[in-house]
Amino acid sequence: MNLRLSEEPVVACDAAREGRHVFRAELRGPPTDWWMVTRNGVPAHFFAPDRRADAERYLIDPEYRASLRRPEPPSRNRAP
Repeated sequence: MNLRLSEEPVVACDAAREGRHVFRAELRGPPTDWWMVTRNGVPAHFFAPDRRADAERYLIDPEYRASLRRPEPPSRNRAP
């Protein structure tokens, strides 16, 4: 995949491994200069302005995406 280094949105789609999800990175977000990565149009992750390479890696590397996920909190419904 050829990724361009400009302020244009970057789009990646891997239907075989990602179940037809479309990932997109564009320059906007909570502060307007952050990179927002969306998954099927829903914000998935935000990257600081100087972390464009990480945003692009998030688009194309499923292992990197998995490494950034937070672990699930422990269940509060514990059996006595």
